[in-house]
Amino acid sequence: MPAAKAIRLPDRAAGFNYNIGSCAERRIISAEVSPERHHVHEVQGYYTHTNHYFELNDQKQNITLSSRKRLERSMALCRSTFPSNSGHVLALLSDQADRDYPIYRDATFPDDNATLCSGLFDLDNHQLHIYWDNQHREPDKSMKFTL
Repeated sequence: MPAAKAIRLPDRAAGFNYNIGSCAERRIISAEVSPERHHVHEVQGYYTHTNHYFELNDQKQNITLSSRKRLERSMALCRSTFPSNSGHVLALLSDQADRDYPIYRDATFPDDNATLCSGLFDLDNHQLHIYWDNQHREPDKSMKFTL
């Protein structure tokens, strides 16, 4: 995976989490990077990530209540219904059961941030679906790309 090599380059300006999939290798990795370090995790089964470091936990960071609540909710959903198909994944991405800190965020107090879009990668069919609204309420507000 060439992209996986690129994210390992030193002297980055900021920290991110990258989820990288390979149709040819039929594999997905999640990589956390900070300006100084990186950690690559081979994804097996399901994997959820919110806006803070999981593996690079010695990094100075502020884990917001929103990130913590969204992670807890996504993990609970995955434990109760293993996300074995695209419908399960889209249900998770559109979840708003926690009105204060929903997974699909709509800038409603107290969480004043919003989900800009959600992506569903289908490595088996070599497709990427981008949803620019809550995919549960507005499934037609999407675009499909061939990978």
